[in-house]
Amino acid sequence: MHLNPTEIKHLTQKWLPKLVAFRQQLHQRPETTPQLQQTLDLLKDKLAGCELTNIPLKHSRSLCMSLTGKEPGPTILFCANMAGSPLMDRDTDACHSLIPGFTHTKCNHDAEMATVVSLIWAIQKLKDKLAGTIKILFMADDINTVSSLRELQQSVLKNVKFAVHFEFSNRYHSQRIYYQYDYSKPRIDQFSIAYRDNPTYNEIKSNKTVFMAAKLVTQLPIIIKQTLGELTPIGFKFTKIHAQDAFNIQPHMIEIEGNLYTYDKELANATLTLITDLIQTQMLGPSAVLKSNMCYPPLYNDTSAMNQVLPIVSQFVNDQDLIEHPIPMLTNSNFSIISESIPSVELSFGTQSTVKEDTSSHPFDESVLALALNACTAIACQQMNRDDNVLHAKFDG
Repeated sequence: MHLNPTEIKHLTQKWLPKLVAFRQQLHQRPETTPQLQQTLDLLKDKLAGCELTNIPLKHSRSLCMSLTGKEPGPTILFCANMAGSPLMDRDTDACHSLIPGFTHTKCNHDAEMATVVSLIWAIQKLKDKLAGTIKILFMADDINTVSSLRELQQSVLKNVKFAVHFEFSNRYHSQRIYYQYDYSKPRIDQFSIAYRDNPTYNEIKSNKTVFMAAKLVTQLPIIIKQTLGELTPIGFKFTKIHAQDAFNIQPHMIEIEGNLYTYDKELANATLTLITDLIQTQMLGPSAVLKSNMCYPPLYNDTSAMNQVLPIVSQFVNDQDLIEHPIPMLTNSNFSIISESIPSVELSFGTQSTVKEDTSSHPFDESVLALALNACTAIACQQMNRDDNVLHAKFDG
């Protein structure tokens, strides 16, 4: 389904007034997780006339749907954030926030949602020519819980070739697109260490179990580094220390959870084997048990997704207005959950006709919505019918 820029602009032009009105409607009703019901209702209402398949999510307030074409082809995921910010809206225009203490001005997630909804309405007109599937994900802030992550991997990311996210930034001029090549993502293994002691009364008084748990958390990463080498690319993050469910006693059972960050299967396995040996022979004793599971595979630096997208979006801006970020951006926390699993592209659209130092209050240049809609429609149209669009990211599992 190859359309030139003129055809794409013609396709999206009729929807643009509705896009602007819908963004303003969302802007007036900013919500944060878990209170997202009005936002969800608005999204469902706007998409009600489209032939979408709902992808149910039990463990998150996120909303996911898919649009499948008549012909087989790749699956592409478009993402938008839903949550507003718990800040006062300093805008004074007609569509300012009606919810005291909440706003979309700082994050512009209202523009993200409106653009993705408009994309579906535009592509809906070409469904008979569509080869492949478009998935859309409206992300809630609870998407990074353990249960939500598992569901995301199994239900949403399955068979997705790559994901696209559009950020609208108050820091940049309107009609400019900023991009950044992604960095390598490490393999993430979640591990848990369970230790049960059988103490005497004197040992209980000495708080041995808690002492050993604290020693493990502080010294294990150091010992691993010393054993494998200081420059070995590994990292630790301890996420939970849990003593048994009782109060005002010295526990004899402890559970420790954490993440291990490496770049390949061999190093991960070697590190987990070494941890088992250390905790059983040097630190906690043979009663300590280590369990692990791979949360994310490593995704090595792969520019193919961005290299496919840039020529497409460059058709809608001048050469000087397609700009590579000079320094790395901090990827949005929700979308980083996606990009750690599959090849991903994030583009930033400027929203200000005149850039000011104070980005917390600014007039949103509505013309950027036309640029964003044209860009994401072009990506969908030109990527959904390509024979050479298989990404060669290196996965390990």
